[in-house]
Amino acid sequence: MIHALREFYGLQATPPGDLFQFLVWEILSEQALPARRDLAWQALKRIPALTPDAMFRAPKQALLDAVGIAGPHREEKIERLHATVGEFKRHRDAFDIETLRHGSWFSAARALGMLTYIHPAVRARAHLFALNARVLPIDQDINRVVSRLMGVPQSRHRARARRWLASQLSPDVPAFREAVVYLRHHAQHTCLKVAPHCGVCPLRTRCPHANSERRLDA
Repeated sequence: MIHALREFYGLQATPPGDLFQFLVWEILSEQALPARRDLAWQALKRIPALTPDAMFRAPKQALLDAVGIAGPHREEKIERLHATVGEFKRHRDAFDIETLRHGSWFSAARALGMLTYIHPAVRARAHLFALNARVLPIDQDINRVVSRLMGVPQSRHRARARRWLASQLSPDVPAFREAVVYLRHHAQHTCLKVAPHCGVCPLRTRCPHANSERRLDA
């Protein structure tokens, strides 16, 4: 399944493994095309502004110009970036990456919970991409894709989708990361909430939802 998505979409970038950089990546990604997000990321890298201290010292206009490359809502993204810098500078011990990676899931969740302005789905993905936890964060996009592949109505209770997806993957962090990257990309570009592009979907032969759509078209 993931191989088919990789063949269809080509190589997709994986979020960075550093926690602060992961959060910056996610903020840049909001309502942004991947190509524009990547250009904005490279612009921040050139400033440089990819650590809390470096971003704190970065010239305001340089940050505005770099973040603006990602697309709309530049001011809101800058506000969240500044808030992230503030939290990391005020609570250095709480966000020590080695402590978070080797501590319990609950202690990591408590630390991430301080970032109240960051969407819960992003905080959930941080466990997988930045903290190396072998967890499958199922957001509404992945839940939609998996539910359609399972041939069941999409549910707010995502444990069933998580169990099904885990059964399809190798039980390791790299496999989980790749699955999350490609399934989210697929949900945002082909398996849309309304009017999904089932006719060109690389998973259509194995998807009950796509097959039912084709029957309706016939």
